[in-house]
Amino acid sequence: MANGYDVYDLYDLGEFDQKGSVGTKWGTKDELKEFALEAKKVGMGIYFDAVLNHKAGADRTEKCWVVEVDQNDRTKEIGKPEEIEAWLGFDFQGRGDKYSSQKYHWEHF
Repeated sequence: MANGYDVYDLYDLGEFDQKGSVGTKWGTKDELKEFALEAKKVGMGIYFDAVLNHKAGADRTEKCWVVEVDQNDRTKEIGKPEEIEAWLGFDFQGRGDKYSSQKYHWEHF
């Protein structure tokens, strides 16, 4: 089952009140643990594949520099660098620093 690499907080498995709910798309942490136990009973394992800089649902905008590139060859710049305001600031207020104090900002992307 593909996730789409659109996670808000990789350290929240459904135990923190963030973005208006405690559960994630997989449910609460307790529901996820129950799912893993049931999978194990029938001989299945589960794993999570995380791409750390693929995020969704930023908490705020930040200024950053971008440059347009050729759609067929992203190594070729076709524009000049320009500063924009983008949704790249992640503070994880619901979790705070539990499990990790890492916050994400424009330079992480």
